[in-house]
Order: sequence, then C-alpha cells, then structure tokens
Amino acid sequence: AAEWGIFDPVFTVEALWDRQNIPPGTSFSGIGNRPPLLETADNYASLEQLLPIGARVRADAVTNYLFNPAKPAGLDPNPQYFSYHQIGITQPLLRGFGVDVTMAPIKIAAAEAERTDWQFKQEMLALVRSIETTYWSLYAQQQNLKAIEQAIPHFQEVVRLRQEQAKGAVGAESEIAR
Repeated sequence: AAEWGIFDPVFTVEALWDRQNIPPGTSFSGIGNRPPLLETADNYASLEQLLPIGARVRADAVTNYLFNPAKPAGLDPNPQYFSYHQIGITQPLLRGFGVDVTMAPIKIAAAEAERTDWQFKQEMLALVRSIETTYWSLYAQQQNLKAIEQAIPHFQEVVRLRQEQAKGAVGAESEIAR
C-alpha cells in the first residue's frame, strides 16, 4: 500500500521575502543606479502528480511582488504584482518510460508481501508439526509409564517369591541364585 503513494499528488508552497537596503549611488552591474530600499516577495504554489505511464503533470502558480518605498517616478503602480500560471507535462522517453517501469516498485512490493505471507504460513505449519510431534512423544512416554506401573506389582511379587525361596532354600541352588 505504501508503494502506491508514488501516485499521490504533491502540493508545494513556497514564499520568499527580501528587503534590500543599498547605499545611494550604487550601480547595478554598471547600468544605472539602484533604489536605496527595495522589497520583493515571491510566492510559489505547485501541484504535481506522477501518472502510471511515467509522465509527471505539474501546475504552478507564481506571484511576484515589488515595492519601492521611495516611490520613484515611472514605477507606477507601487507596489507591483506580477503573476503567472503554467502547466507542464514531463514524459521520459528512454529511462523510466512506460507503465512497466512505473509499476515495478508496486509489483515488487506485492511479491515481497506474498513471499512474507508464505514464510509466515510455513513457520506456522512447522510450529504445529513440532507441537504435534512433541504431543505424540509425550503420549508414548505416558503409555510406557503405564506399562511399567502395571508390570511393577508383578515384578515385586516375583522378587518376594524369590526372597522366600532364598530364605527357605526351596528349589535348586542355581534357581535360587538366579
């Protein structure tokens, strides 16, 4: 979902303000004198969006402001505003051209997400297998314990009989020793 963000429109706003206080009589690159005090402002707004074919569409609105507090003759009106709008389309022709190139990061992210899902499923299946194997191993040990617990009274009886035989010396010597 984050990779689809490349198609989100981008809105940019910028405002620059400048105040120049220049000593009187200073020339501007040798061409005339500059006014001693000048205020300028530039306001810029832009909206840009990437299209699936790789083209970028952009719309700009620019307003420039100029103010001379000395109000010289010829600068009428004072302050002055200049504004313009422009629309542009940029389409790469070689590098970054086409839907396949633009959609590649999205397809890669989708494949990565699917691979991650499969890894999670494999790990869950391995965990379930491990739990099941452990369960059946425990069950087998419980059955072994039951069998031993059932056999112990019989072995105790055999031991008791053999001890009585040994005390009374009943039976053959080899059988008593066994």
